Amino acid sequence: MLSHLTLKTLVSALIITAISAMSLPALAVNDAMMDLLKILRDKGSLTQVEYDLLRNAARADKDKLVAANQDIQKDLEKQITTTTENLPKVTLKGKFKIESQDGAHSFQPIGRVFWDTVRVDDDGNPDEHSGSELRRARFGFRAQFYKNWQAKLEYDFAGSDADLKDGWISYNNNIAGGNSYNLKLGQHHVPFGFNTISSSKYMSFLRRPLFADGPLSPARQYGAALRMDGERWLVHAGVFLKTPEDGEVNIDDDAEDETTFAIRIAGTPLMTDKQHLLHVGVSYMYIQPHGDAVSVEQRIVSHVSDDKALSANFGTDVDDISAFDLEALAVWGPFHALGEFVYWDVDDATTDANLSAWSLEAGWFLTGESMKYKKGQFSGISPNKPFMQGGLGAWQLVARFENMNLNDGAMVGGNADVFTAGLNWYPVYNIRFMANYAQVLDFKRAGDAADGAEPAAFSLRSQVYW
Repeated sequence: MLSHLTLKTLVSALIITAISAMSLPALAVNDAMMDLLKILRDKGSLTQVEYDLLRNAARADKDKLVAANQDIQKDLEKQITTTTENLPKVTLKGKFKIESQDGAHSFQPIGRVFWDTVRVDDDGNPDEHSGSELRRARFGFRAQFYKNWQAKLEYDFAGSDADLKDGWISYNNNIAGGNSYNLKLGQHHVPFGFNTISSSKYMSFLRRPLFADGPLSPARQYGAALRMDGERWLVHAGVFLKTPEDGEVNIDDDAEDETTFAIRIAGTPLMTDKQHLLHVGVSYMYIQPHGDAVSVEQRIVSHVSDDKALSANFGTDVDDISAFDLEALAVWGPFHALGEFVYWDVDDATTDANLSAWSLEAGWFLTGESMKYKKGQFSGISPNKPFMQGGLGAWQLVARFENMNLNDGAMVGGNADVFTAGLNWYPVYNIRFMANYAQVLDFKRAGDAADGAEPAAFSLRSQVYW
């Protein structure tokens, strides 16, 4: 049997060995060891001197372990922070965007899909038809490089062939007074008017007004444009070439691509905040066809129809086209009103046709949201209370009167008055369901089978974008 001294020596050796072997996770064991030392002292296995010696040693080791643990923790936090700083930031709210920590570089897949269903009462107009269609199916990306360079590429696959919508590179920078400028090269928006340049993702109706996005008001072309933005104003101007169709640059050896110059100046003379403002703008566009054929063809109520009741064909002898546009937008809480007037002067060898169009729309959010205004155009709507997240989403009533007059002298292209009413539901930020009822109030085109007809259409759309 071990003697009392031998037992004390062995216990002491074991305790000292255990204390010496303690590492970072042993802090809890150290506290238990202190309790064990006290028990051994109380039982007489350790003298008070031995107890004090071992207790002080254990406490010193504990302090060293705590300090070491803190140092290790700091090193780990530093390593984690350094690693995190090198990782890109990822945004998943309504879009997928990868961005560098300093914001200088980013990549964002983009796209939109619209599905439309239209039911038409043609009222004797053979040019309007019912049907369903994949109205838009766009896919592409936006990217940013070194903070000041941006690029966008987007194709629309809704038709039989992929159609390039946007394909450009731009350089952006700030100038004195908090202003900025943007130089853009490639295929992009022609700066003319409000309705044409605003994205289809955000417009209040299934279709733009009759005058927007057509041969006399082209939406996109190849060219170079410079845009300057102030706090409450913008100037946007550019020179463009007609977008080639089916890979053809020239129609024949004598024809050249038409060239276009356009400029838009706009601003907000009244703006108390982003939900209470008045926007006004003016645009001018000059088109030089250079022998290209000029014709204007437009559906009235149904986009799924191949036939177009509004049709003015000027042929290939047009000298030039001048166009003027006036726009005004008011946003006042849940209410908005937008008016636009366009005038075209088409000169050819024998005649001078003066054509015009206008639209006036108004809308009201039943759930209290506001139309979002950003840099001279509409932007996305965020419901105050998203559907299935404590709310019903955003609900909006809209109405529009519009006219397009392509009748002037020898040119008989048609004159149409149309009323459209709609209901829009935004369950969440990037999803929308739309219902439109469009009624032709008057249509005049002498000698045409549709003359005097007043067709109507009920249309539905399901829409998602990212």
